[in-house]
Amino acid sequence: MKVEWQFDRASEVHPVICGCEYCTAHNAQYVFQADTVVEIHIREFSFYRQIQQGTKTAVFHECLSCGMLVCVTVDSGGQVYGAINRDCFPEKLVFATPLRVDHDGAPIQDRIKKWEQNWCSSVTINSGWIAGH
Repeated sequence: MKVEWQFDRASEVHPVICGCEYCTAHNAQYVFQADTVVEIHIREFSFYRQIQQGTKTAVFHECLSCGMLVCVTVDSGGQVYGAINRDCFPEKLVFATPLRVDHDGAPIQDRIKKWEQNWCSSVTINSGWIAGH
């Protein structure tokens, strides 16, 4: 998989560490910026999997070839919002200090509203591969 994301100043983007069991097991740190676009290009769909955990509100996108959790998305009002796992980017790309969040007990609608306000506001998953990548 190849992730394309146009965003401003990585040094101002704080990766978010979700404390749920699934995200912790994947050591995920999510990066996002409101009003930005993400495109995920999949070379081989047989190595791609979508799963849902817990409240089944969000969809997690995994690469079965390398075992990486690539991103998490939520479809709200016909728009797909998302956050990308920090590990999709080179280590030389320096983000701000990670922040921890705990959604346990928060009403689902409150979570979705927060995601709509903060996550990347357009996420598309394409079956094509970009030449040269």
